[in-house]
Amino acid sequence: MDTDYINPARRYKHFRPRQAARGMKAQGVPTNRATISLFNNSSGPYVLVVRDFSVNGTANDNIVTSYQPGQTGTSQGLVQPLVPGEAIINGLIASIDTTTVYAGDYTINLSSLGTYEWYHDWPYAVIQPGFSLVFQATVIAHAVTVSALWESIQIDQLDYFY
Repeated sequence: MDTDYINPARRYKHFRPRQAARGMKAQGVPTNRATISLFNNSSGPYVLVVRDFSVNGTANDNIVTSYQPGQTGTSQGLVQPLVPGEAIINGLIASIDTTTVYAGDYTINLSSLGTYEWYHDWPYAVIQPGFSLVFQATVIAHAVTVSALWESIQIDQLDYFY
């Protein structure tokens, strides 16, 4: 029997609300660049799978995203488990007003209403422990709000993701 089709780990399938959280951080008008990050604060073998997010800001602005090591920002936003009464899972959402320009690997173009939503069935990002997914305004002194929904799954489930 071919063992390539046998999953030695727990199978990951669909969406698990009890392993999910949502968070939001609004950054008022900054002096420099509005920067919001989702940090994986797991000390174990958990990755954050970003399933959904939305960005609000100034109409027709661009927001760039990238992975950065460590936590970016210290002003914490609100994080809630998706199922009320459950324990808070991994993930911290925070902001910082910074002069640092992070090299973006993906550009989010805000609409004429200043909004963007992720409209895909696949995840936007997978964040390793000790890393942040950073959202940064490309224009100085423009406010940004980021909302996100993510799951915290074990790293060995990632390869059996379907």
